[in-house]
Amino acid sequence: MKREIVRKTYKTTNLMAKRRELKKEIHRIFDAILWECILTSCIKADVDKEKLAQIEVKTLEHYCDLLCRVSHTQPGEVKVFYKKLRADMAKATSEIFEEISNLHS
Repeated sequence: MKREIVRKTYKTTNLMAKRRELKKEIHRIFDAILWECILTSCIKADVDKEKLAQIEVKTLEHYCDLLCRVSHTQPGEVKVFYKKLRADMAKATSEIFEEISNLHS
């Protein structure tokens, strides 16, 4: 009886640990993007501030969307769900960094 409780606890703890690590990864990535926006506005005087503000808003929208999706995992096809989530995160970050780099040029 005691072993089954330990096994069940380990499985749920392991799943939650992965979710927590994914949330931390999302936080680190989007934090870096926001810092890039802040540094761009401080260093470059000729940067369009409105476009930079739009990029910051877009970054925060993607951040909130991804965190909500991680918090409310769809039951059933968990691997497919997380694979799509990571693909969407990679796509969003590459688009945002591309927009920031276009502001530099």
